[in-house]
Amino acid sequence: MCRDQRALHGSIAGLCGACLWAAAWWLAAMPAWGMYGLEESPEKSPDEPQALLAPVELLPVNPEFAPSAELAGPKLFGPPVKLAPELNTLMGPGAGQTARAIDRIKPANFKELTPGEATRDLVLETLGEPAAVSPRGDSEAWTYTVGPFPQVRVTLHEDVVSSIVIHLASPTARVDVSRELGLDDLQPVVVCDEQQQPLGEVYPERGLMFAYADGAADGMEARVEQVILEAITVEPFLLRVQQQPVEHYAQRLADLRVVQRLAPEDPVAFGLAARIELACGRPLTALAAAQKAVKLRADSVEYQLLLADAKRQLGQTREALELVRGALRQSDLSPLQQARAHYLLGRMLATAPPRNYRQAMEETVAAIKVAAGNVEGEDRAARVEIQQLLVDAELSLAEILAYGPWKQKHQVIPQWLVTAEKAANELIERDGGPRDVLLSVYNTSLHCLLVLDGQGTPDHIADAAIQLGRDLIAQTEDDEYRAGIEWRLGTALWLAAQVAYRQEHADAALEFANNAEILLASAGKSRSESPASAHHLAQLRFLIGSIYAINRQDDASAIRWFDQALPHLQPTYPDSLLDERGLIGEQLVSIGISLWDTGRRNTAVSVTEEGASLIAQAVTDGSAKRATLSVPYQNLAEMHRQLGNRDEADRLALKAAEVDPDAGQGAKRR
Repeated sequence: MCRDQRALHGSIAGLCGACLWAAAWWLAAMPAWGMYGLEESPEKSPDEPQALLAPVELLPVNPEFAPSAELAGPKLFGPPVKLAPELNTLMGPGAGQTARAIDRIKPANFKELTPGEATRDLVLETLGEPAAVSPRGDSEAWTYTVGPFPQVRVTLHEDVVSSIVIHLASPTARVDVSRELGLDDLQPVVVCDEQQQPLGEVYPERGLMFAYADGAADGMEARVEQVILEAITVEPFLLRVQQQPVEHYAQRLADLRVVQRLAPEDPVAFGLAARIELACGRPLTALAAAQKAVKLRADSVEYQLLLADAKRQLGQTREALELVRGALRQSDLSPLQQARAHYLLGRMLATAPPRNYRQAMEETVAAIKVAAGNVEGEDRAARVEIQQLLVDAELSLAEILAYGPWKQKHQVIPQWLVTAEKAANELIERDGGPRDVLLSVYNTSLHCLLVLDGQGTPDHIADAAIQLGRDLIAQTEDDEYRAGIEWRLGTALWLAAQVAYRQEHADAALEFANNAEILLASAGKSRSESPASAHHLAQLRFLIGSIYAINRQDDASAIRWFDQALPHLQPTYPDSLLDERGLIGEQLVSIGISLWDTGRRNTAVSVTEEGASLIAQAVTDGSAKRATLSVPYQNLAEMHRQLGNRDEADRLALKAAEVDPDAGQGAKRR
């Protein structure tokens, strides 16, 4: 049996170079084909070699760049202070009905009076008759003096307490108030006016707010003038989600789940959750959230595109395409929505059969044009989002060009990769965007390097990814974000391993692959919903097994890796830029040899037959040469001959000769 079929194909990337402004000029001034200096190549046979990607130096990562500052809560330290005992009762034993219904929620109360639950009669019973009563529309405010507090104002609406405002005797450092109330472990939300001056801070889980005294330059110097209790509402949770750095996945998802339970008919929390779940590699969970958001607000293009992205990642391409094309038919799209729709459409045209790389390129170019023309807005959050999309689109374009039927790839693709890297660095340095965007640049660079059979070494790209990944993992306390970084770093090492193996550096490939497996296996536990993630991990394990089988002649070790890969070696998976049926078929044929050599003969025959069937499909569709079938037929002929099935062995030997007359008689197993 032949080992030729063990040759590893796959996907990896290289680096590219033209500055963002030059790219923007090309986009504005030139048609799509001239823009890239590309010509469409005549149809090539599957075995024809592609152009080489010249090695390109990677721009260095700036290790001194600090991650963006957290906007959420000020952290202060000061001497302990004892406030009035009455204030300590805010965190008293009365938990309230809301706390019993939702975890993490413990509404604050004053003398067992909880806003949203306490009645007029209970207020009278607890505090007595008010010193003054002031009507306020359909509500009324009762004013008391309680202990050291010169004024405690209880507002009632329809005979139920809606808020309690406690005026402190004098402004007190917010850290002292927070510590006295046992709030140090909670993350407050800073509330600002239109000029972004801090007015106070809210503790969403408690329904409690500190109102700052006038003159506080920021929350770090603030002194509390009033403590305000209100019923638990969704707005502070949503505000905290927006204020948290985007990479705080776990905290943001926890807040969004609370909002979903408090306000199950509000689409915002479901839409935001869908986006974070997609970032965490959980498209099935994201799908449910996006479906809920669309159901609650069917006219939202943003939610429709989230739903389309979830469906795309799950392989539900037809429905995803309908959603994206429907969005593009609308006339009132924002630039971000328009760019995202073109990006998604381009990605699906390139990855869903029948793959149309030319149309995919045109849609991705449209996304780049829109995004590049709108990265200078005044709103920082909007700039970050559209700049991130610009980077994604430029990287996707590099991959589409790598797989498409064009000439001059080795000249054009490096330009786009460097352009994407410059855009990524601008996102980080100008807008404080997340540094992990550079991991996407490194991964796509390695991907293109592999696809184009690049002669450059992957080591310097892998080293940059390792340095950045280690920094990000060390800096984060968010388990969800850490898993995402581990996955992307592991992917970079897997791609580097493939490049090294393609260049016949088996020892280096195995070192890369072993480290990649540790990272991907750990991070993959939270990505079990993603078909693409399962496929990538299976491909990595097949690579490790191949190195043991071919380079180390160790089938016993190889088969342990092949056994882990086999259940997930699927001929199709979402977001694949290539028809991989022939590749997976070749891999199954290769695994069949190790199965045979370790005594699992019946399994070896069935796995080899499955591989031959996939290769035959690829031959029929034109993505593999007919002669490729020679090896599985020869291997099956030899297997049946040794099993005593001479007629079947002769039939298969004839088929092998038919598809490749030059293959010769018989097949040597190694």
